[in-house]
Amino acid sequence: MIVRPRALLVDLVMVRLSPGNGHQSGFMEASRQEAGIEAQKLGQAIMSWAGGDAGRLEVVPAAEGPGYRLYLQVQTFSLIACPRVPGQMYQPMTYATQEDAERAAEELRAILCPDPEANQELYTNLSQFGR
Repeated sequence: MIVRPRALLVDLVMVRLSPGNGHQSGFMEASRQEAGIEAQKLGQAIMSWAGGDAGRLEVVPAAEGPGYRLYLQVQTFSLIACPRVPGQMYQPMTYATQEDAERAAEELRAILCPDPEANQELYTNLSQFGR
């Protein structure tokens, strides 16, 4: 599943985390039916986070080399920032510096957790869940 903040050049892609160490073990895949259910749950989780519930954008060092990665943790969902490159498979975004990653986190936070009067729209497209 993908969260696409259209104002930014990154998408947030759901990942599986390895039990115990919390490291990414791959992108999450689901059937069309499961994806629809999970998309609704994720939407509710993001709205709850925007309303004050627990959630965080976390900057972590890249495991396989220099740079930093950006993860969203909200309720039971884990997503990683990936550059949006049409026609290309998703790959995690690697920010050169911690400051760059933190700046990206603030931009995402402003979109995902807007002020209540912002009346932010959440759009779900379930038609793309087929193979």
